Amino acid sequence: MKFAVTILMILPFLASASGLTCYECNSMVSTGCGNGDFDPVQAAETTCEGDDVCLKTVVGDLVGRMCGPGMSTGESCYTFAGIETCYCSGELCNNAVGNSLGFFFAFISFLVAKYL
Repeated sequence: MKFAVTILMILPFLASASGLTCYECNSMVSTGCGNGDFDPVQAAETTCEGDDVCLKTVVGDLVGRMCGPGMSTGESCYTFAGIETCYCSGELCNNAVGNSLGFFFAFISFLVAKYL
């Protein structure tokens, strides 16, 4: 029993030590990286360092996916000066599906808050 408890206490540190895996691509130089045409087969996978999170940045029609500093864990998006940046802290979470789900749940939360 003590061994199992010890393993459970150590696993989170091993997972964080190995680094988060994110997609890395740029729609300016790579096909299959944009919002409407993202293809995980064509995107590279990279291991982030330290406390970095997965990022997806959109400037007009250009999309970049990479590791970078995040404000916190979880999933969130913000827009500043016409640049939309979304970050997330799950494995390979900076794909089109994950961010779309985040926007979907944010929209549903808005509707619930407004009408209930």
